[in-house]
Amino acid sequence: LGLFTAFFGVFVGLTQPHAKTILAYSTVSQMGVVAAVIGAGMTTGAPHTAALAAFYALHHLLVKGALFLGVGIAGATGKSHRVSIVLFPMTLLALSLAGLPFTSGALAKFATKPLFIDGVSALLASLSAAGSTMLMLHFLGRLQLLANDDHEAAPQRPLMLVWALVAGSAFIVPWAVFPSITNYALADAVKIDVLWAASWPLLLGATLALILTRFISRIPIVPEGDVIVLLEKLAPLVMRIGSSIDRTDEVLRRWPVASVGLLSLAIAFGAVLQFGS
Repeated sequence: LGLFTAFFGVFVGLTQPHAKTILAYSTVSQMGVVAAVIGAGMTTGAPHTAALAAFYALHHLLVKGALFLGVGIAGATGKSHRVSIVLFPMTLLALSLAGLPFTSGALAKFATKPLFIDGVSALLASLSAAGSTMLMLHFLGRLQLLANDDHEAAPQRPLMLVWALVAGSAFIVPWAVFPSITNYALADAVKIDVLWAASWPLLLGATLALILTRFISRIPIVPEGDVIVLLEKLAPLVMRIGSSIDRTDEVLRRWPVASVGLLSLAIAFGAVLQFGS
């Protein structure tokens, strides 16, 4: 269920045109990963499952908070300041969610990967990182469209300070608590094989995102809220079906109909007993 949610958030998020909506569906996807981590840990009986899931959630909390604040920063920043102030740190934060090496996302995925001992689930967990790469590149593309009409505009300093604090925490805090929470050494997370395991899903996701740019305009936009919107549209039909069931029940509860129904059931039951014996 968690892995399904991870891919569902990516698929729907790729159809969204608004930066914050894309981030919202990224959260759906990432919470699916957290659920998958818990499920995998329960399956294997790993003793540190709760701590590893909490560590992954901590990484996501800080990074996603910085990304949401960064959308507001981008909207208040003129084009002349965008690259140095917004786009570079936002790119690092966004790709951190996909497990970019040397970021907190890479730490989170390295720490939780051993829980997925089944080959299929391990592959799906890695492919979810490729999906996150696609989604975050889509987000960065939409982020570039946000700009203040004044090319020299810069966001207010208090807002920049808050954003810098959260973004800095996203880069620093997970590294600081990683050894104590996961029982791994920092050196374990920067080995060549570990870095490659974190890199190939990003390369795959970037390749797929490049291919998708040719078709993205043809993909229909899923309404924000997806399942809820669908249920709202189905509500009148469900109400009509409910009313029909109520009317049918009212008819069936009338004494003549109920009596005939009971008699029919008794005859059928007796026939089964007769022919069955």
